[in-house]
Amino acid sequence: MLLGTHPDAKLLVAQHAAEALGRRLYVLGVDALPSRSAEIETLARLWQRESALLPLALYVDTQTDGTAPGAASALDRFVSRAVQSQSVIFAGSREPLARLGCEFFSVDIARPTPVEQAREWAAALTALEQDERPDAGEPVGRTVQREYIRHTSACERN
Repeated sequence: MLLGTHPDAKLLVAQHAAEALGRRLYVLGVDALPSRSAEIETLARLWQRESALLPLALYVDTQTDGTAPGAASALDRFVSRAVQSQSVIFAGSREPLARLGCEFFSVDIARPTPVEQAREWAAALTALEQDERPDAGEPVGRTVQREYIRHTSACERN
């Protein structure tokens, strides 16, 4: 269970964890879970089969606006059944969920600090330096990186 108020940060943590485990991450909003028990059972069996055949992980985002009243119980039923297959499931939530029918642990995920964000942007933009536009003399990544560094340097002085 990934806890916190910043949905993008939780998704990034799930993506990095799945990548470290050598799994492809799929994302599902809790509202996309079926409400009927038979449909949840079918979806859980499909997930068990697919995750046994392929290296998959699932991120269920429970932090959606206008979540249906039965979504928490649907999530509980789905996860209880799906984890019987040794599959990897992440659930992102603002608060700990009341119950899940399996063993789990929670990790608090905070929004990255400005320094962490700058470091990640610099790493991502450095990787883009090798991508050049055919109609321009300067790599795309270098142009964006130069502007980003100039902007962050100005912000740090203020």
